[in-house]
Amino acid sequence: MKETRTLVIYPERGSLFYRELARRLFAALRERGWDAKLRSSVELPVKSGQLETGTLLVAGPAGLSTKETLPATRRRIAVLSETVKGYRRHLRVDGGFDAVLDVGFVSQEAEHQPADLPYRFVPESPTDQERRELSSFRPSDRPLPWALLGRHYDASDTTVVDSMVRMDPGGLVHMPSARLLKWYEDPLAPEGLSAIAAKTAYYVWLPNRSITASESSHYRRALLGGAIPCRLRGEGPTEAPGTYGPVHELCERIGNGNPGELHEAALRTYVSRGSLGEHLERALADV
Repeated sequence: MKETRTLVIYPERGSLFYRELARRLFAALRERGWDAKLRSSVELPVKSGQLETGTLLVAGPAGLSTKETLPATRRRIAVLSETVKGYRRHLRVDGGFDAVLDVGFVSQEAEHQPADLPYRFVPESPTDQERRELSSFRPSDRPLPWALLGRHYDASDTTVVDSMVRMDPGGLVHMPSARLLKWYEDPLAPEGLSAIAAKTAYYVWLPNRSITASESSHYRRALLGGAIPCRLRGEGPTEAPGTYGPVHELCERIGNGNPGELHEAALRTYVSRGSLGEHLERALADV
């Protein structure tokens, strides 16, 4: 009989996006019948003997403070959603991890370090509840033609903004200065970004250079809000769905594309990736 007792942890101090990921992992495991629990790191330690035979999943462990002690358990697994370059900071945490689960669109097994730490790729895909929400979506008119999201680093980002505004001045730009934010901070956080996704036709984001994430969560968030996901190419996987090259390529697509057809195509791509619960269960059975 497989051991399904699992505790999913998210750092209270860390990225709100990892907190969101932890909740999705928890939901996916419960949908598969696992005995899963969800806890903030400030709720640790759990009582002795509660988890010795189970699994501890830590989403974004770099957010753990030195005072937060992980409980004794049969295995500890770091769950990340960044490129290899970005997630090394998480593995420096003294968690004694037995494996890494990488949630995203593109496997990074070839670049994974350290090589002696087992790596398993978990394809970004919907939970059962998210699949139901996506299946009931109906297109609607949007007050915003586009929304551009990310962090402002330098003049190249200003060029992107200028190009979007020239194409259609009715869009929204949310690009706080990268100098004012820590790597895990965003003034809007997931809830604010979801609100934007519900009001815009095209949800466009620039990769976060400080964590070099492929940021597959943006793709899912856009679709759940009824928007078309568009990732401008930067560091990270260029083959991720919804990725565009130069900004003029994206502007041309927006100017000539059919929003309904583009959203339907993106939706089919995402739903065809299977179930997050199935992928997660398979990965956990293999580490």
